[in-house]
Amino acid sequence: MSVGQGLPKTLKQLKRLVIVLVGAAIAAAVLTAILAATGLIGFVPETRLRSLDLVVAPWLVVAVGLFVHLAFVGTVYVFFAKKIRKNLGKAAGQWSELPGAAQAIVAGLPFAVLATLAVVATDFLAAPLPLPVRLVVPLFVWFVVTAVLLNHLRSNERFADLLELLGVGTVVGGGFSAAVILFGRLVGQVDVPGYVPLVVFLLASPLAAAVLVRSAQREQGYLSTLLVKTGFAQVRRIQAATVALTLGLLVGIIGAALASLAVGRLLVTLLVFLLAWALGTYAALRWFQRTDVAYSDLVIVDVRDRSSGRRRELAVANERDERVDLRDAKIRDTGYDLYRTNIDVVLGPGQTETFDIPPNFSLFPSTDDLATDLPMGFSVSKSADAPVIVTRDGEKFKLRWADGVVERRRDPSGNRAPSREAERREDNA
Repeated sequence: MSVGQGLPKTLKQLKRLVIVLVGAAIAAAVLTAILAATGLIGFVPETRLRSLDLVVAPWLVVAVGLFVHLAFVGTVYVFFAKKIRKNLGKAAGQWSELPGAAQAIVAGLPFAVLATLAVVATDFLAAPLPLPVRLVVPLFVWFVVTAVLLNHLRSNERFADLLELLGVGTVVGGGFSAAVILFGRLVGQVDVPGYVPLVVFLLASPLAAAVLVRSAQREQGYLSTLLVKTGFAQVRRIQAATVALTLGLLVGIIGAALASLAVGRLLVTLLVFLLAWALGTYAALRWFQRTDVAYSDLVIVDVRDRSSGRRRELAVANERDERVDLRDAKIRDTGYDLYRTNIDVVLGPGQTETFDIPPNFSLFPSTDDLATDLPMGFSVSKSADAPVIVTRDGEKFKLRWADGVVERRRDPSGNRAPSREAERREDNA
């Protein structure tokens, strides 16, 4: 390969390296400012360079250290991401070949590491712990998690779902432990021993995981029942962006309140609020995107205009082998306008039901409103592919057209009906 052919590739790699270094510098500066504002940077001692007879301030030590670590991680990811993913894929393929006991032992190791970090943090920051406690607690956590996973493998081939529930339970336990710490700081009259947050973490984590596992074993878990009764399960399927922004705002308010109580500085509180809002919104959108499943068992078999011209009738058939509960269901047209159906029945297999829709209800997508791709895998569009019915319990049905339906010409909103070829392409996709 000549020098002229390799130059564009070199320039491209140099550009990526510059982006990584600039991003690492910005992130290091922001994190250093947050640590300085919260006072946590005071834990970093001054560093003396004896060869130069120079004393380096703690904030500079932290900034340089963060920059070096972030630049290293970013460079490795940018230039070796493909190789890393390839090797991870090989490791994942070999993971299934390991014996069940080996899988359980390896999977229990991260929980032991978390317990070790909690013990070390308690011993260093809150209350000195005896050496036997520092040694026994992580080993005991490792033994318990491994035993639970081994018992689960007796009746199941995989324990990925159980690991996820154990992880969520650990996060919940950490939340209870943080609440105890904040309570001790807020209420000065109550002297909370330094080891209490650790005890709460070690007890609340398995209890929360047990509740989550028990809920998952039910036909409809406790959390699912709560989401259905509050209407959240239905609304999040229809207005995902609005619900995600609201959840992110709630996370931001909670984070800002905790930062205000712990630090009491306006700048830190504002930064925590904005960061928590952004991260909470992004996490909610990712969750909605990952769990967004649209069924195609409800079929439009007829559309009739009433003589008055003020209403139309939409006939929908159930092609599923089981019943579909349409009580309190909502329907959204292709223009993202939301309506409540007048159906108050449970639609049985093969059963057809008719309900009213307004004249301006858009049944077909607009060819002018194409989807616009956004960063981080999201997209936005002013027109949906098809009308959607969402049941009270959050089941989402994307209505499709039955063969031979007359309403394939043009709907009152002026949008063209999709061709058979387009529908076939969509179904194949």
